[in-house]
Amino acid sequence: MSPLRALWLREKHRFRPLLRPSDLWRRALILLPLHRLPGSSRWFGRPKGGYADGAAYAQSPAGAQAGARHLPLYPEEPQRRCLPAMFGGPLPARFSARRETVLPAAGVTVLPAGRHWGFYGGTIITADDRVLIDVSRDVWRWQAHTVRTRFKLPRCVPLPGVTASLTTPEAENNYWHWTTELLPRLHLLERAGFPPERVDRYLINTTGARFQRETLAALGVAPEKVVVASAATHFECETLVVPSVNQRHHDVSSWAVAWLRTLAPESGSAEGGRRLFLSRADAGFRRLLNETEIVAALAPLGFEVVRAGELTVAAQRSLFRQASLVAGPHGAAFTNIVWCRPGTPCVEFMPPGYCDLSFWGMSGTAGLPHTVIAGETVPGKGRRRFEDFTVAPDLVRTVISDLLAATAAGTGSGPPAPA
Repeated sequence: MSPLRALWLREKHRFRPLLRPSDLWRRALILLPLHRLPGSSRWFGRPKGGYADGAAYAQSPAGAQAGARHLPLYPEEPQRRCLPAMFGGPLPARFSARRETVLPAAGVTVLPAGRHWGFYGGTIITADDRVLIDVSRDVWRWQAHTVRTRFKLPRCVPLPGVTASLTTPEAENNYWHWTTELLPRLHLLERAGFPPERVDRYLINTTGARFQRETLAALGVAPEKVVVASAATHFECETLVVPSVNQRHHDVSSWAVAWLRTLAPESGSAEGGRRLFLSRADAGFRRLLNETEIVAALAPLGFEVVRAGELTVAAQRSLFRQASLVAGPHGAAFTNIVWCRPGTPCVEFMPPGYCDLSFWGMSGTAGLPHTVIAGETVPGKGRRRFEDFTVAPDLVRTVISDLLAATAAGTGSGPPAPA
Protein backbone atom coordinates (compact mmCIF):
# COMPACT_ATOMS: atom_id res chain seq x y z
CA MET A 1 0.00 0.00 0.00
CA SER A 2 1.38 3.40 -0.96
CA PRO A 3 2.11 5.92 1.83
CA LEU A 4 -0.33 8.38 0.22
CA ARG A 5 -3.19 5.87 0.26
CA ALA A 6 -2.36 4.85 3.83
CA LEU A 7 -2.49 8.54 4.83
CA TRP A 8 -5.89 8.95 3.14
CA LEU A 9 -7.34 5.89 4.87
CA ARG A 10 -6.03 7.10 8.21
CA GLU A 11 -7.24 10.68 7.93
CA LYS A 12 -10.33 10.61 5.70
CA HIS A 13 -12.60 10.59 8.75
CA ARG A 14 -11.73 14.28 9.14
CA PHE A 15 -13.81 15.01 6.05
CA ARG A 16 -16.97 13.50 7.52
CA PRO A 17 -18.35 16.91 8.65
CA LEU A 18 -18.50 17.78 4.95
CA LEU A 19 -20.86 14.89 4.21
CA ARG A 20 -23.95 16.56 5.65
CA PRO A 21 -23.97 19.58 3.28
CA SER A 22 -22.99 17.21 0.48
CA ASP A 23 -26.02 15.06 1.29
CA LEU A 24 -28.27 18.12 1.19
CA TRP A 25 -26.86 19.06 -2.21
CA ARG A 26 -27.41 15.55 -3.54
CA ARG A 27 -31.02 15.58 -2.40
CA ALA A 28 -31.53 18.96 -4.06
CA LEU A 29 -30.22 17.51 -7.33
CA ILE A 30 -32.58 14.56 -7.03
CA LEU A 31 -35.53 16.96 -6.83
CA LEU A 32 -34.75 18.14 -10.35
CA PRO A 33 -37.21 16.20 -12.57
CA LEU A 34 -34.59 14.94 -15.01
CA HIS A 35 -36.18 11.51 -14.98
CA ARG A 36 -39.23 13.03 -16.65
CA LEU A 37 -37.31 14.11 -19.72
CA PRO A 38 -38.31 12.34 -22.95
CA GLY A 39 -35.89 9.78 -24.22
CA SER A 40 -33.52 7.53 -22.33
CA SER A 41 -30.72 8.16 -19.84
CA ARG A 42 -28.61 6.35 -22.40
CA TRP A 43 -28.14 9.81 -23.90
CA PHE A 44 -29.21 12.37 -21.29
CA GLY A 45 -30.96 12.70 -17.96
CA ARG A 46 -31.33 9.96 -15.40
CA PRO A 47 -33.13 6.59 -15.21
CA LYS A 48 -36.91 6.77 -14.87
CA GLY A 49 -37.11 4.87 -11.57
CA GLY A 50 -36.19 1.51 -10.12
CA TYR A 51 -37.20 -2.09 -9.50
CA ALA A 52 -36.55 -3.67 -6.10
CA ASP A 53 -34.72 -6.61 -7.68
CA GLY A 54 -34.35 -8.72 -10.80
CA ALA A 55 -37.34 -10.89 -9.94
CA ALA A 56 -39.61 -7.82 -9.79
CA TYR A 57 -38.37 -6.67 -13.18
CA ALA A 58 -38.73 -10.08 -14.81
CA GLN A 59 -42.33 -10.32 -13.57
CA SER A 60 -43.23 -6.82 -14.78
CA PRO A 61 -44.86 -6.18 -18.18
CA ALA A 62 -41.75 -4.33 -19.34
CA GLY A 63 -39.49 -7.18 -18.27
CA ALA A 64 -41.68 -9.77 -19.94
CA GLN A 65 -41.72 -7.73 -23.14
CA ALA A 66 -37.92 -7.45 -23.09
CA GLY A 67 -37.51 -11.18 -22.42
CA ALA A 68 -35.86 -10.74 -19.00
CA ARG A 69 -35.49 -13.77 -16.76
CA HIS A 70 -34.68 -14.20 -13.08
CA LEU A 71 -33.22 -17.52 -11.97
CA PRO A 72 -33.54 -18.11 -8.20
CA LEU A 73 -30.72 -20.29 -6.88
CA TYR A 74 -30.61 -20.10 -3.08
CA PRO A 75 -33.50 -19.19 -0.74
CA GLU A 76 -33.38 -16.78 2.18
CA GLU A 77 -31.14 -18.08 4.94
CA PRO A 78 -31.89 -17.51 8.63
CA GLN A 79 -28.74 -17.48 10.74
CA ARG A 80 -28.25 -17.62 14.49
CA ARG A 81 -24.70 -17.19 15.74
CA CYS A 82 -23.03 -17.75 19.08
CA LEU A 83 -21.68 -14.65 20.76
CA PRO A 84 -17.88 -14.54 20.86
CA ALA A 85 -15.90 -14.99 24.04
CA MET A 86 -14.80 -11.45 24.95
CA PHE A 87 -11.73 -10.39 26.94
CA GLY A 88 -10.20 -7.04 27.84
CA GLY A 89 -13.48 -5.13 27.80
CA PRO A 90 -17.27 -5.41 27.57
CA LEU A 91 -18.84 -7.12 24.58
CA PRO A 92 -19.99 -4.41 22.12
CA ALA A 93 -23.75 -4.28 21.72
CA ARG A 94 -23.43 -4.75 17.95
CA PHE A 95 -22.69 -8.44 18.46
CA SER A 96 -25.94 -9.08 20.31
CA ALA A 97 -27.89 -7.01 17.80
CA ARG A 98 -26.61 -9.13 14.90
CA ARG A 99 -26.81 -12.50 16.64
CA GLU A 100 -29.85 -13.42 14.57
CA THR A 101 -30.33 -12.36 10.96
CA VAL A 102 -31.87 -13.45 7.68
CA LEU A 103 -29.72 -13.33 4.58
CA PRO A 104 -31.50 -12.51 1.33
CA ALA A 105 -32.09 -15.03 -1.42
CA ALA A 106 -29.52 -15.31 -4.21
CA GLY A 107 -30.02 -15.69 -7.92
CA VAL A 108 -29.12 -14.48 -11.40
CA THR A 109 -31.02 -12.03 -13.63
CA VAL A 110 -30.68 -12.13 -17.41
CA LEU A 111 -31.30 -8.73 -19.03
CA PRO A 112 -31.64 -8.32 -22.80
CA ALA A 113 -30.47 -4.79 -23.71
CA GLY A 114 -29.34 -4.21 -20.12
CA ARG A 115 -27.02 -1.32 -19.33
CA HIS A 116 -24.16 -1.10 -16.87
CA TRP A 117 -22.63 2.04 -15.38
CA GLY A 118 -19.41 1.13 -13.58
CA PHE A 119 -19.45 3.65 -10.72
CA TYR A 120 -18.59 2.13 -7.29
CA GLY A 121 -20.39 -1.25 -7.11
CA GLY A 122 -21.98 -0.88 -10.54
CA THR A 123 -25.42 0.38 -11.53
CA ILE A 124 -27.65 -1.96 -13.56
CA ILE A 125 -30.23 -0.29 -15.82
CA THR A 126 -33.01 -2.21 -17.55
CA ALA A 127 -34.27 -1.90 -21.12
CA ASP A 128 -37.10 0.36 -19.90
CA ASP A 129 -34.58 2.70 -18.26
CA ARG A 130 -34.96 1.71 -14.64
CA VAL A 131 -32.39 0.67 -12.05
CA LEU A 132 -32.24 -2.77 -10.42
CA ILE A 133 -31.82 -1.49 -6.89
CA ASP A 134 -30.62 -4.66 -5.14
CA VAL A 135 -27.61 -5.12 -7.45
CA SER A 136 -26.82 -1.40 -7.84
CA ARG A 137 -25.06 -0.72 -4.56
CA ASP A 138 -24.09 2.79 -3.50
CA VAL A 139 -22.93 4.20 -0.16
CA TRP A 140 -25.80 6.72 -0.36
CA ARG A 141 -28.41 3.95 -0.78
CA TRP A 142 -31.24 4.27 -3.28
CA GLN A 143 -32.76 7.39 -1.70
CA ALA A 144 -29.70 9.44 -2.70
CA HIS A 145 -28.08 7.06 -5.20
CA THR A 146 -25.38 8.72 -7.27
CA VAL A 147 -27.09 7.80 -10.55
CA ARG A 148 -30.03 9.96 -9.45
CA THR A 149 -27.79 13.03 -9.17
CA ARG A 150 -26.28 12.84 -12.67
CA PHE A 151 -27.34 15.08 -15.52
CA LYS A 152 -25.69 12.76 -18.00
CA LEU A 153 -23.97 9.37 -17.82
CA PRO A 154 -20.78 8.66 -19.80
CA ARG A 155 -21.08 7.88 -23.48
CA CYS A 156 -22.81 4.52 -23.88
CA VAL A 157 -20.81 1.83 -25.69
CA PRO A 158 -22.60 -1.23 -27.13
CA LEU A 159 -21.30 -4.70 -26.23
CA PRO A 160 -22.38 -7.72 -28.30
CA GLY A 161 -22.88 -11.23 -26.97
CA VAL A 162 -23.13 -12.23 -23.32
CA THR A 163 -21.69 -9.89 -20.69
CA ALA A 164 -21.59 -10.80 -16.98
CA SER A 165 -21.46 -8.12 -14.29
CA LEU A 166 -19.22 -8.84 -11.30
CA THR A 167 -18.83 -5.27 -10.07
CA THR A 168 -18.94 -5.42 -6.27
CA PRO A 169 -18.58 -2.56 -3.75
CA GLU A 170 -15.05 -2.20 -2.35
CA ALA A 171 -13.81 -5.33 -4.11
CA GLU A 172 -11.23 -3.53 -6.22
CA ASN A 173 -8.95 -2.90 -3.25
CA ASN A 174 -10.09 -5.22 -0.46
CA TYR A 175 -9.33 -8.93 -0.18
CA TRP A 176 -12.35 -9.60 2.05
CA HIS A 177 -14.91 -8.09 -0.33
CA TRP A 178 -13.24 -9.71 -3.32
CA THR A 179 -13.18 -13.17 -1.76
CA THR A 180 -16.52 -13.34 0.03
CA GLU A 181 -18.67 -11.15 -2.22
CA LEU A 182 -17.26 -11.04 -5.75
CA LEU A 183 -15.90 -14.56 -6.26
CA PRO A 184 -19.09 -16.36 -5.11
CA ARG A 185 -20.94 -14.55 -7.90
CA LEU A 186 -18.96 -16.69 -10.35
CA HIS A 187 -20.48 -19.72 -8.65
CA LEU A 188 -23.97 -18.26 -9.11
CA LEU A 189 -23.26 -17.69 -12.80
CA GLU A 190 -22.08 -21.28 -13.19
CA ARG A 191 -25.18 -22.67 -11.48
CA ALA A 192 -27.40 -20.51 -13.68
CA GLY A 193 -25.84 -21.97 -16.83
CA PHE A 194 -23.25 -19.29 -17.55
CA PRO A 195 -19.81 -20.90 -17.09
CA PRO A 196 -16.77 -19.01 -18.47
CA GLU A 197 -17.10 -20.61 -21.90
CA ARG A 198 -20.59 -19.09 -22.30
CA VAL A 199 -19.58 -15.58 -21.21
CA ASP A 200 -17.90 -13.24 -23.70
CA ARG A 201 -16.68 -10.76 -21.11
CA TYR A 202 -16.85 -9.85 -17.43
CA LEU A 203 -17.32 -6.32 -16.10
CA ILE A 204 -15.20 -6.13 -12.94
CA ASN A 205 -13.95 -3.32 -10.70
CA THR A 206 -10.37 -4.52 -10.38
CA THR A 207 -6.98 -2.91 -9.92
CA GLY A 208 -5.21 -5.97 -11.31
CA ALA A 209 -3.73 -6.90 -7.93
CA ARG A 210 -2.00 -10.26 -7.75
CA PHE A 211 -4.71 -11.91 -5.66
CA GLN A 212 -7.31 -10.75 -8.18
CA ARG A 213 -5.42 -12.04 -11.21
CA GLU A 214 -4.67 -15.34 -9.49
CA THR A 215 -8.20 -16.10 -8.33
CA LEU A 216 -9.83 -15.15 -11.64
CA ALA A 217 -7.39 -17.32 -13.60
CA ALA A 218 -7.95 -20.26 -11.25
CA LEU A 219 -11.71 -19.99 -11.84
CA GLY A 220 -11.39 -19.95 -15.60
CA VAL A 221 -11.77 -16.22 -16.28
CA ALA A 222 -9.27 -15.42 -19.04
CA PRO A 223 -7.54 -12.00 -18.75
CA GLU A 224 -8.74 -10.99 -22.21
CA LYS A 225 -12.34 -11.38 -21.02
CA VAL A 226 -11.94 -8.87 -18.18
CA VAL A 227 -13.28 -5.37 -18.84
CA VAL A 228 -12.40 -2.95 -16.05
CA ALA A 229 -15.51 -1.08 -14.93
CA SER A 230 -15.32 2.42 -13.47
CA ALA A 231 -17.31 5.65 -13.20
CA ALA A 232 -16.14 6.42 -16.74
CA THR A 233 -17.63 3.26 -18.29
CA HIS A 234 -21.21 2.91 -19.51
CA PHE A 235 -22.22 -0.09 -21.61
CA GLU A 236 -25.36 -1.32 -23.32
CA CYS A 237 -25.11 -5.10 -23.49
CA GLU A 238 -26.86 -7.36 -25.94
CA THR A 239 -27.35 -9.73 -23.00
CA LEU A 240 -26.35 -8.64 -19.50
CA VAL A 241 -26.19 -11.37 -16.83
CA VAL A 242 -26.19 -10.15 -13.24
CA PRO A 243 -25.75 -12.43 -10.19
CA SER A 244 -26.90 -11.24 -6.76
CA VAL A 245 -24.43 -9.30 -4.65
CA ASN A 246 -24.08 -9.67 -0.88
CA GLN A 247 -25.85 -6.67 0.63
CA ARG A 248 -24.30 -6.87 4.12
CA HIS A 249 -20.59 -7.46 4.11
CA HIS A 250 -20.47 -8.85 7.68
CA ASP A 251 -22.91 -11.66 6.81
CA VAL A 252 -21.70 -14.57 4.69
CA SER A 253 -24.11 -17.19 3.37
CA SER A 254 -23.50 -20.85 4.11
CA TRP A 255 -23.63 -21.63 0.38
CA ALA A 256 -20.81 -19.13 -0.23
CA VAL A 257 -18.68 -20.66 2.55
CA ALA A 258 -19.32 -24.18 1.25
CA TRP A 259 -18.34 -23.18 -2.29
CA LEU A 260 -15.23 -21.27 -1.22
CA ARG A 261 -14.07 -24.28 0.78
CA THR A 262 -14.13 -26.40 -2.36
CA LEU A 263 -11.32 -24.18 -3.67
CA ALA A 264 -8.93 -25.12 -0.86
CA PRO A 265 -6.75 -28.23 -1.14
CA GLU A 266 -7.39 -31.11 1.21
CA SER A 267 -4.74 -31.71 3.85
CA GLY A 268 -4.10 -34.03 6.74
CA SER A 269 -5.66 -33.78 10.17
CA ALA A 270 -5.55 -30.36 11.81
CA GLU A 271 -4.76 -32.00 15.17
CA GLY A 272 -1.46 -30.60 16.29
CA GLY A 273 -1.52 -28.42 13.19
CA ARG A 274 -0.02 -25.03 12.55
CA ARG A 275 -0.65 -22.14 14.92
CA LEU A 276 -0.82 -18.92 12.97
CA PHE A 277 -0.25 -15.34 14.08
CA LEU A 278 -1.40 -12.87 11.42
CA SER A 279 0.93 -9.90 11.20
CA ARG A 280 -0.08 -6.38 10.17
CA ALA A 281 3.43 -4.98 10.39
CA ASP A 282 3.33 -4.04 6.70
CA ALA A 283 -0.08 -2.33 6.89
CA GLY A 284 -0.51 1.41 6.59
CA PHE A 285 -3.09 1.73 9.36
CA ARG A 286 -4.64 -0.15 12.30
CA ARG A 287 -1.28 -1.70 13.11
CA LEU A 288 -0.54 -3.59 16.30
CA LEU A 289 2.14 -1.35 17.80
CA ASN A 290 3.41 -3.95 20.25
CA GLU A 291 3.40 -6.79 17.75
CA THR A 292 6.99 -7.71 18.66
CA GLU A 293 5.94 -8.28 22.29
CA ILE A 294 2.93 -10.36 21.23
CA VAL A 295 5.04 -12.52 18.91
CA ALA A 296 7.54 -13.08 21.72
CA ALA A 297 4.72 -14.04 24.11
CA LEU A 298 3.30 -16.57 21.62
CA ALA A 299 6.59 -18.03 20.42
CA PRO A 300 6.79 -20.61 23.28
CA LEU A 301 3.33 -21.81 22.24
CA GLY A 302 4.56 -22.71 18.77
CA PHE A 303 3.10 -19.85 16.75
CA GLU A 304 4.48 -18.86 13.37
CA VAL A 305 4.17 -15.34 11.99
CA VAL A 306 2.20 -15.08 8.74
CA ARG A 307 2.38 -12.09 6.40
CA ALA A 308 -0.51 -13.07 4.16
CA GLY A 309 0.11 -10.33 1.61
CA GLU A 310 3.44 -11.91 0.70
CA LEU A 311 1.85 -15.27 -0.16
CA THR A 312 -0.10 -16.40 -3.17
CA VAL A 313 -3.78 -17.11 -2.59
CA ALA A 314 -3.14 -20.81 -3.18
CA ALA A 315 -0.48 -20.78 -0.46
CA GLN A 316 -2.81 -18.95 1.94
CA ARG A 317 -5.56 -21.49 1.37
CA SER A 318 -3.21 -24.39 2.01
CA LEU A 319 -1.75 -22.75 5.11
CA PHE A 320 -5.10 -21.99 6.74
CA ARG A 321 -6.39 -25.44 5.86
CA GLN A 322 -3.63 -26.81 8.09
CA ALA A 323 -4.24 -24.37 10.95
CA SER A 324 -5.19 -25.52 14.43
CA LEU A 325 -5.55 -21.94 15.79
CA VAL A 326 -5.49 -18.50 14.17
CA ALA A 327 -4.81 -15.26 16.06
CA GLY A 328 -3.97 -11.69 15.19
CA PRO A 329 -5.19 -8.11 14.88
CA HIS A 330 -8.32 -7.36 12.87
CA GLY A 331 -7.44 -7.20 9.18
CA ALA A 332 -8.11 -8.64 5.74
CA ALA A 333 -5.87 -11.66 6.37
CA PHE A 334 -8.67 -13.05 8.57
CA THR A 335 -10.62 -13.60 5.36
CA ASN A 336 -8.62 -16.80 5.03
CA ILE A 337 -10.34 -18.40 8.02
CA VAL A 338 -12.94 -19.57 5.48
CA TRP A 339 -10.40 -22.25 4.51
CA CYS A 340 -10.01 -23.44 8.14
CA ARG A 341 -11.47 -26.74 9.20
CA PRO A 342 -14.66 -26.50 11.30
CA GLY A 343 -13.80 -26.19 14.98
CA THR A 344 -10.57 -24.22 14.45
CA PRO A 345 -10.45 -21.46 17.13
CA CYS A 346 -9.98 -17.87 15.91
CA VAL A 347 -8.75 -15.08 18.18
CA GLU A 348 -9.26 -11.57 16.86
CA PHE A 349 -7.64 -8.51 18.45
CA MET A 350 -10.31 -5.80 18.04
CA PRO A 351 -9.14 -2.19 17.71
CA PRO A 352 -10.60 0.24 20.26
CA GLY A 353 -13.36 2.43 18.96
CA TYR A 354 -13.94 0.10 16.01
CA CYS A 355 -16.23 -2.92 15.98
CA ASP A 356 -16.44 -4.81 12.70
CA LEU A 357 -18.46 -8.03 12.70
CA SER A 358 -17.19 -9.54 9.43
CA PHE A 359 -14.86 -12.20 10.80
CA TRP A 360 -17.17 -13.13 13.66
CA GLY A 361 -19.92 -13.55 11.06
CA MET A 362 -17.63 -15.74 8.96
CA SER A 363 -16.71 -17.81 12.00
CA GLY A 364 -20.36 -18.38 12.82
CA THR A 365 -21.16 -19.62 9.32
CA ALA A 366 -17.98 -21.68 9.01
CA GLY A 367 -18.30 -23.34 12.44
CA LEU A 368 -15.25 -21.73 14.05
CA PRO A 369 -15.18 -20.76 17.76
CA HIS A 370 -14.50 -17.02 17.87
CA THR A 371 -12.75 -15.07 20.61
CA VAL A 372 -12.29 -11.29 20.73
CA ILE A 373 -9.58 -9.52 22.74
CA ALA A 374 -10.16 -5.78 23.06
CA GLY A 375 -7.29 -3.53 22.14
CA GLU A 376 -6.08 -0.47 23.97
CA THR A 377 -5.57 3.07 22.74
CA VAL A 378 -2.11 4.56 22.68
CA PRO A 379 -1.79 7.32 25.31
CA GLY A 380 -2.45 10.69 23.72
CA LYS A 381 -4.27 9.20 20.74
CA GLY A 382 -8.00 9.18 20.02
CA ARG A 383 -10.25 6.18 19.46
CA ARG A 384 -10.42 6.56 15.72
CA ARG A 385 -11.35 3.90 13.23
CA PHE A 386 -7.94 3.63 11.58
CA GLU A 387 -5.80 4.29 14.64
CA ASP A 388 -2.95 1.95 15.59
CA PHE A 389 -3.41 0.12 18.89
CA THR A 390 -1.93 -2.35 21.38
CA VAL A 391 -3.10 -5.45 23.25
CA ALA A 392 -1.90 -6.74 26.61
CA PRO A 393 0.68 -9.54 26.07
CA ASP A 394 -0.18 -11.30 29.35
CA LEU A 395 -3.86 -11.36 28.49
CA VAL A 396 -3.16 -12.68 25.00
CA ARG A 397 -0.92 -15.44 26.31
CA THR A 398 -3.42 -16.47 28.98
CA VAL A 399 -6.43 -16.54 26.66
CA ILE A 400 -4.64 -18.47 23.94
CA SER A 401 -3.04 -20.91 26.40
CA ASP A 402 -6.49 -21.68 27.81
CA LEU A 403 -7.87 -22.13 24.30
CA LEU A 404 -5.11 -24.58 23.40
CA ALA A 405 -5.69 -26.50 26.64
CA ALA A 406 -9.42 -26.68 25.98
CA THR A 407 -8.84 -27.85 22.42
CA ALA A 408 -6.37 -30.52 23.60
CA ALA A 409 -8.90 -31.68 26.19
CA GLY A 410 -11.45 -32.07 23.41
CA THR A 411 -13.97 -29.51 24.67
CA GLY A 412 -13.33 -27.15 21.75
CA SER A 413 -15.17 -24.36 23.54
CA GLY A 414 -12.16 -22.45 24.82
CA PRO A 415 -11.93 -20.40 28.00
CA PRO A 416 -15.06 -18.91 29.49
CA ALA A 417 -15.33 -15.15 29.12
CA PRO A 418 -15.25 -13.25 32.38
CA ALA A 419 -18.60 -12.05 33.69
